[in-house]
Amino acid sequence: MSDDIIADILRADTENGAPVVNIGEQTTGLGFGADTSVWGNGDGFVSVPNNPSDAGAAQAIVTQDGHVKRATQTRDARWVAKAGTLEPGDRAIVTDSEAWIRLTRATDKIEIVSGDMKVTLDGASGNITINNGGTSMITMTSAGLVVVGPFPPVPPLVAAPVMYVKPSTAPLPGVSTRLFVVETP
Repeated sequence: MSDDIIADILRADTENGAPVVNIGEQTTGLGFGADTSVWGNGDGFVSVPNNPSDAGAAQAIVTQDGHVKRATQTRDARWVAKAGTLEPGDRAIVTDSEAWIRLTRATDKIEIVSGDMKVTLDGASGNITINNGGTSMITMTSAGLVVVGPFPPVPPLVAAPVMYVKPSTAPLPGVSTRLFVVETP
C-alpha cells in the first residue's frame, strides 16, 4: 500500500545521470524527502525539474512505499504560457529559457524555437522554414527552395552539384533584400 502526496520540488539535480529532487513545501521551506528519485517522465525522455524561484516551484506527486519515496510525476506551471493555447493531442517542451518545442496535432506542425530563431516543419503544407530573427529565412516547399535575407555579392549563377542558385527578379512585398531561387539543372 502506498500513500500519495503532492509536494513542491525544493531542489533538482542528477545522481549518476538520473534526476533526483528534494521535496517539501516551498512557502515554509519544510522538506520531507531528500534525493528522491524521479519516476514517470516516460521511457526515453529524461528531464530535471527547474529549481524554485520567486515565481514558484515545480511540483511532484510523491509515492511512499515503506521507507522509499518516489516522485512519480512532475509539472511546472510557471512556463506553460510559452506553449500558447494547446488543443487536444498537442505537445510542448518548455522551460525558463527562450527555447521551446511545440507539436501541433491538427496541422502536423513542429516548431523549434531558440531566442529569435525558429525552425518550422509544417506537415499540412509540406513546407520547412528556417527563420533567423526575421532578417533571413529559408523556406523549402514542394515547388523549390526560397532564401530571403541580406547576402554578400554573389556571381549571377553559382553551380552546385544538383542545383543552381541565382538571384530572382521577382519582387517580394515588404522586403528590400535579394531573393534567390534554387532550381535543378
